[in-house]
Amino acid sequence: PILMINNIIDLKKNEPDKYTLLIGNHDCHYIWDEYPESTRFSMMNYKNYHNIFSDNLELFNIAFVQDDTIFSHAGITDGWKKLCFPELSTLELGKKLALTKLNDNCVEFGYLAAISFYRGGWSKAGSCEWADIHEHYDYNGLTPIKYDCYQVFGHTKIKEPVIEDTWACLDCKKGFIVDTITHEITEC
Repeated sequence: PILMINNIIDLKKNEPDKYTLLIGNHDCHYIWDEYPESTRFSMMNYKNYHNIFSDNLELFNIAFVQDDTIFSHAGITDGWKKLCFPELSTLELGKKLALTKLNDNCVEFGYLAAISFYRGGWSKAGSCEWADIHEHYDYNGLTPIKYDCYQVFGHTKIKEPVIEDTWACLDCKKGFIVDTITHEITEC
């Protein structure tokens, strides 16, 4: 995995406008010491991962926005937005996160470390790094939340993609092409 991360970072460095690297929750605990440790954390490789991310932090983004489509690791949930950024629409928050430079404030102000009970945490809602697919449904768990934009995310391993009117969870070990204007999603 360390070689793979270095290869991906090299791609970004060689063609910076072609690639966007999104930070995920498993990356975060190698960057910030106060970030909650989680599964797949490797104390044996901590120093290597910490150095890789620290040396290249400016290459990673929390979110990426193109047209009215937000790409993030786990999606921006209504619960997290209302809890931390009630004055912003989902699209405005996505744009703010896309411009946010990764630093200590990301954790200090609850940007990334909010973990809901769906993932074993105590927060009322999971952040765009920790949200579970269930947090993108209403309280009865049957009706998908409707956002003011389109969101594409992963973080919840699923067998097949879940594609709803205003969001898609694509964490199913397949590649996809997303048209950010029509929101058409096709498997590669």
